[in-house]
Amino acid sequence: MMLAPLIAMALAASGPKSEADSAYEQTLIDWGLQLHGVELEPDPEGKRIDGVLTAREDVFAQSDPVPTWLNVFHGRTREHVVLREVLLEKGAVWSQKLADETERNLRSLVIIAVAKVVAVKSPEGGVTVLVITKDRWSFRANWDYLVVGSVLERLHVPITEVNLLGQGIEVTLDPYLRRDTFQLGEEVIWRRFLDTKLRLREDLGLVINRVNSRLEGSFGVVQVGQPLLSLQQKWGFNVFAVWDVRRVRIFRGRTVWSLGYPDDAHPTTQVPYIYDQRQVDVAALGTRQFGSEYISRVSAGIGGYAHLYQPPAETPLSPDVSAWFISTRLPRSEDAAYLYGEWSFFRARYVQKHDLETFGLTEDLQLGPRLLVAARWAVPVIAKSSFVELGATVRWTFLLGDDVLALSGAATSRFQIGGPIVNERYTAEVTNWSPPFEGGRFVTRVLGDFRARDLDNGVFVLGAGGGLRGTPSGALVGRNMVLGNFEYRTRPFNITTLLAGLVLFYDVGTAFDVKPAFTHTVGAGLRILIPQLNTQVIRLDLGFVLADPDSTLSVDRLSSTFGQVTQIRPDFLDDPI
Repeated sequence: MMLAPLIAMALAASGPKSEADSAYEQTLIDWGLQLHGVELEPDPEGKRIDGVLTAREDVFAQSDPVPTWLNVFHGRTREHVVLREVLLEKGAVWSQKLADETERNLRSLVIIAVAKVVAVKSPEGGVTVLVITKDRWSFRANWDYLVVGSVLERLHVPITEVNLLGQGIEVTLDPYLRRDTFQLGEEVIWRRFLDTKLRLREDLGLVINRVNSRLEGSFGVVQVGQPLLSLQQKWGFNVFAVWDVRRVRIFRGRTVWSLGYPDDAHPTTQVPYIYDQRQVDVAALGTRQFGSEYISRVSAGIGGYAHLYQPPAETPLSPDVSAWFISTRLPRSEDAAYLYGEWSFFRARYVQKHDLETFGLTEDLQLGPRLLVAARWAVPVIAKSSFVELGATVRWTFLLGDDVLALSGAATSRFQIGGPIVNERYTAEVTNWSPPFEGGRFVTRVLGDFRARDLDNGVFVLGAGGGLRGTPSGALVGRNMVLGNFEYRTRPFNITTLLAGLVLFYDVGTAFDVKPAFTHTVGAGLRILIPQLNTQVIRLDLGFVLADPDSTLSVDRLSSTFGQVTQIRPDFLDDPI
């Protein structure tokens, strides 16, 4: 724990200023002030809070180019649902730090599109807290998709009521179309069970083969927890059980990847990359939070899992081919019971920016370090597995004038009792958003992900859907990956309240086992945001492979999905174990 004070001493005491509210947000603030007939308090810090008011706007306001009668199909968020997230209380004193944290908490709710907390003049001599929110459409298809050329890699259209009865309860019917299967699930998330801090979740679903309509598996989650909802909260916990039983097919392009045995250079037979998986995971964790500006979190608990991966019983593989397939291509089958511990540290230093990953909406940027160190000790009590896994991540974000620079890294290894070190993985990422230039920004991201002695036989399948735009789906494969994205993003242009922008890009990437061979692409794209419905932009890109005589204008060069390309990043950078 001595590391936290040393890091804290190394950080600068002064903090950068947040950007001004966008025109879209300022319109809502003006509406809230007019609604209550109040004026902004220019110097509220330290003044007594005489009361708390809310101004809760529907999804479609008078300023939106959509008929407001559509709001009758939406249950506006209840006042107590907004107020339970407010950290400023009557009788206390105004703190801009708590006002900013309240905004962050509200913006993290999927039911809220915009959240602003301002101080207004009070007739009693102090200040009144005015919380201004605008709902996001609650009955919605929170759809996600990925199209590369003429290949629909996924279409996920969960039909969700995210604000049932205005209480913030999320109920979902969850159809998910993949190239080989159709999933049908349902999910219920009650983020504030009976207005407490408890979070309940259950998720159940079936997996059906699209060719023969047979049931191929099922999946589910049962979870109860108390997440850390503010920097002032001291305790939290998480208890969950997860299972996922299904047939897995690994695709390259339009077809299942065909593996050459004993190798691709001199194959004697071809093996389809298909296997059956059975995953069951359970865990119970508790968390204690320390500090107010420099935050430390200590988590500990127990867990266990049973993972089985095997070729389909009906696949005609000889014993030698089956053994090769299991040892070189399938994840490791393993049962384990473990003790888990984790320490994380970050500085609660935030600024508000615009037009980094979305358009026109406030984006909360945590500056300074964010570290996580985790350990898992598999104890040979219930299961025979015995090992220690260690993992760590670090992200350090700098604000240099109007330039944002983020450095990230992660590493993990498994130490087997009496055996070699295995499951080594090392990942690094550098991302930079330049100051505004001609109304837009230059954005750069370089990502490297490397594995060694990997018992799980992980492989990267890199193509347009993975960030190397202009290449076919699954164009490159390998156990290591390097990707660079270089963009110029224009500022968003308002078309009524819809926001749109253009992108010019250059990508370079490779996936490899031993020696990298880089592919270079260039192209242009369109970004669209409908803030009433989503915070992520719709991304449409057209790319061309450099030095490729076959790289002509065709539908195969197009790719489209949600989110900026810099939002495609491995989960490993946040959770190393």
